[in-house]
Parts: sequence; C-alpha cells; structure tokens
Amino acid sequence: MRLLEEENEQILALWEKPCGLYLHAVKSASDAVAKVELELTGAAHTLSQTVFDARLGDFFAEIAVVAGLFNRGFHDFVPLIPPQIKKGKTLSAPDYRCTVPLAALESENFTVGDIAYLEVKNLRAPVGITDAFAQAYTRLSSVNPDLRRFRFSLGHYWDNTASDEQIEAINNFLIEFSERPVAKRMRLSLPEGVEVEVQAIEEPGGVSMMRAIGGDHPWGPFTKDERFFSKATSKIQQGIGQLSSCPSSTRILALNIQTPDAVFPADYGIRLQKIVRHESNGTVECILFSFNHYIDT
Repeated sequence: MRLLEEENEQILALWEKPCGLYLHAVKSASDAVAKVELELTGAAHTLSQTVFDARLGDFFAEIAVVAGLFNRGFHDFVPLIPPQIKKGKTLSAPDYRCTVPLAALESENFTVGDIAYLEVKNLRAPVGITDAFAQAYTRLSSVNPDLRRFRFSLGHYWDNTASDEQIEAINNFLIEFSERPVAKRMRLSLPEGVEVEVQAIEEPGGVSMMRAIGGDHPWGPFTKDERFFSKATSKIQQGIGQLSSCPSSTRILALNIQTPDAVFPADYGIRLQKIVRHESNGTVECILFSFNHYIDT
C-alpha cells in the first residue's frame, strides 16, 4: 500500500511481473484466491505490521517460485488447501501440485513422472541492526515528524539478528536524536562490541546502509555460517515433513534464500542441496532461489 501511495512504479513492477506469471501458471484463479485468504487474510487482522510484512514476504516467495518454474516449463499448478481437522487448525501438506516437463529434473535418484508436489520455504534474512534502526525510525517519526527531515546512513559489519539490548540502544539513540535533531556524523557503540557509523543527513529518505569493503575493511562473510545452516536445516526438515504425506511421486523442495548482504555463495547452494538429499534419503529434489530469483545449479 505504501508503494501504491508513493507511485513507486519500478518496485511495483517487480511485484507485478511474478504475480502475472503466477496467475498464468495456476489452473484455477479461485483456488489461488482461496490460498491467499488462508495464508494472509486472517493474519492481516491479527498480526502486527512487522510480523505481517514477514508473512507477506513468505507468500510472495511462493508466487516467485511458481513464476520461476513456470518460465522453465512447469505448468498446471494447483494450490493445495490443507483440510481442516479442527476449527482454525489444518493438516500439514505441501503448497502446490504441478505438471513437470520430462527434461526438468535430472537427479539420479528420481524416476521423473509428470506430476510433482512442491513445497516452498522462505529463509528470511535475520532482522539485523539496519532493520531495527529502520523500524525504530518509522515508529518514532510517526509521533515526531521532525525526524522525517533526516536520512540516516549506517556503516557496520554485523549481519546477525539484533539482540534485545542492541535494539534498546538503537531506540534510545533515536529518541535522543529526535529531541535535538541536527545533521552530523557520529559513532554508536552497541552491546556485543558492535560499532556503527551513523551519518544524519538533512534530507528525507529513511534509513540505508553503506558499507566499504576491501583495503582495511573486511570482505565478509558477515553472517555466521553455523547459524544460517542451523536455521536452513530446520526449515528443510519442516518442508520434507510436509512433502512426506504426498503419494509416491516427484517431490520438490524450493528454498528461497535471503541474506543480509544480498550475496549467495555457490558453496551455500551445494551444501543446502546435500542437506536436502541427506534429510530426505534422496527422495526430495532441491531447487534454489535467491531473493525470489531462480538459481541455475
């Protein structure tokens, strides 16, 4: 809704294109609408804006995966609506059934048929320091409009989940700044030894991050591998469990990976596919996306 209000046509186009392909890919638009209602309508009434935005991102990952596979010959997607066993509770099931082109999958462990079951898992980037700063800025600027006169450019090398103590320090910093706003460059020391260079620029624009890399600055990675793969393995296990209820057929787990620095190393993809093979005993095919775009492996 904010994008519509701002008439941000470039960003809106990034949403519209996969949505258009999604509608071509599904056999029944009414089934797609029913899935949207199940996934999002109730959540829009009950969840906070931050939590709902994350939920919306998860569902948009489904749309992007279906659109990406449709571009590669997969077709006749059927959104699967899990049957309810009690009011408000549903059985576990994959997201879609679809028809697979015979040449689409080449795993030695599969006898490729024409029907596949698809489960999509969205591995969200951690809610880090920049996110916490942006959320605090949005909240405080609604009660202190003077804050909107400033754009904050952040520089830091910490891409992990912001702790409660770090979030509190960020909130206190912005509250103090909103009481005496002035354009300047400053250094913010956060708990856990994280240093953040903050530049307040007198122009509208919200919060962004600028990070120098190379020379005296580290190249990364800035995300801790053990945390990423622990989270990924948990998501993979969930997805395989949802696919296990399907008839004997091709089973596909699509992982959409989001990293804080928007980088997806090739060895991440290889390792994720190995985890899927191991956890499923070779019964599930893994397809990778990064920020809603298909990765050709």
